[in-house]
This record gives sequence, C-alpha cells and structure tokens, in this order.
Amino acid sequence: GIASNDIASLLLDQHGDLWLGTSGAGIIHYRGEAFSSYRGFAPVSIAEDPKGTLWVGTNLGLARFDGHGFQEQKWLESDVEWNHSVSIDPQGHVGFGKNVIDRQQNGSSWFDGTHYRVISVPDNSPYQDMFWTMHDRRGGLWLGGRRGAEHYADGRRTIYTTRQGLSSDMVLALAEDEAGSIWVGGGEGFCRIDSTRITVWTMKEGLPNNIVWCVVPEPGGTLWVCTLAGLCRFDGRSFLTINRQHGLPDDNINQAFLARDGKALYVGTLNGIGVITGWRDASGTHIP
Repeated sequence: GIASNDIASLLLDQHGDLWLGTSGAGIIHYRGEAFSSYRGFAPVSIAEDPKGTLWVGTNLGLARFDGHGFQEQKWLESDVEWNHSVSIDPQGHVGFGKNVIDRQQNGSSWFDGTHYRVISVPDNSPYQDMFWTMHDRRGGLWLGGRRGAEHYADGRRTIYTTRQGLSSDMVLALAEDEAGSIWVGGGEGFCRIDSTRITVWTMKEGLPNNIVWCVVPEPGGTLWVCTLAGLCRFDGRSFLTINRQHGLPDDNINQAFLARDGKALYVGTLNGIGVITGWRDASGTHIP
C-alpha cells in the first residue's frame, strides 16, 4: 500500500505509471501491481520531459530520476530552499520555480539539456516565492506566486494582480485550456484570463471554498477545480462538487491529473489518492 497518505504532487508518466510525491515517504512509484518508494527528500512537484526523464522539485532544490533513483543536482547551492514548481517548456527545457543558480540575480532557472540559465526579472525587484510555472502553447512563460501572475513573452513582462482584475495576489495554480485561455487558482477563488478580460469565480458563484490548489482543463472546455473543501467540475455555468460523501478520501484536494485518454481523473488529497471515472451530475445522469 501507500506508505504516506499526504499526497503533495502526482504524475502519470508516458508509460502510464503513477508517481506520487508525499509528505513523509518521499516519491512513491506504482506500476499497476506493486508500490516502490524513494526516500531521503521531500518532493513538492513532479514533471516529465519529452525523453521520459522525471524531475522533482524538493525541499533541497531539484532531483532527477536516473532510472534507478533520484539524484540531487549538485550544482545547486547548499542552502537552496523549497522548490515548489518544476515545469517543461515546448522545447523540453526544464524550469524551476525559483532562481537556484545565482542568488545575486533575480529570476527563475532553466535547463536546456546542457546548460542552466536564469530568466531574470527586468526591474531586478526581489523575486517572489513561486508556486507554479507553466509555458503556454505560444511559448510564453507564466509564473504564479505571492505577487500574482507574471507572463514573459517576446521580451516583455506582463503582470496580473488584483489591480488588473485577479481575485487575489496569491496565485497557487496556473493552467491553459484548449482555447488558449489561462486559468488562475489562488486564495480567493479562480480566474480566467483571455484576450479581452479577466473573469472571476468564488464561493458566491458556487465554489465550496475559495482556496484553489489546482486547475485541470478537459478537452471541450470543462474544468476540474481542486479546493480546500472538495473537487469541483465546472462546465462554465455551474459547479458539481465531489467530496468524501461521494467516496473521495478527503475534502482537501491539493492535486489532480487527467489520464491521457481523458477517461479517468487521479486526485491527490491529504488522506490518500482517489481515481474518478464515469462521473455523473447531481441528477445521476452520466457526464461525458
């Protein structure tokens, strides 16, 4: 079984294997028959590059899976703190949620397969704690943290905070849907950033809680929203909330990952993992 129920991150790799980042038991690997674990660090985020290599953001910076175990990247400074986010750009470069190369230069770190570099903040302001990094389909870089969301593209930096219309400056999640809209989850509900405006949804519109840990778009425009008080399926008009009453191990849903075929949603909680298939609406009707 699972050595720790506190799931901090999860990933389905290219082979369909399940990887769980836990609090207390390191990385847990499930191949469909048995669990194996890799201890010695606290994993916070997991990403897979196009070659199938796993990269893990940890309490010590960064670790890379070499096929046998996770190796800490020794180029990091010894006093590196929590690395909350690891992401892969369209070219397969690996990005880390903070500058872990040169503390004298504000920015986020990227590895192109050979060299590490820093994308710096133009105004050299103190860099925020980042909880999420993401590249959109156009190659733009999105960062989310304690100072809102930031977008880097074509040499320009665009900032999104409550002044621009976000519901909160605390950004905990970022995602892009198939239409190219950017979804932002945070401390006061979630928002959609499109080409013309920012739209906000909170408990007033039907969310069970305003803390949003993760947002997972489905093909067709439906959205899964992970909150402190349940998992929501949002069709653009109304929310369907799934929680412990429906069989989930806990109401605090901190991670979710949609299977490649779109037929299952893997859900990480503070009390274990759940798998949702064949979901139905409040009336019992099957939801495609």
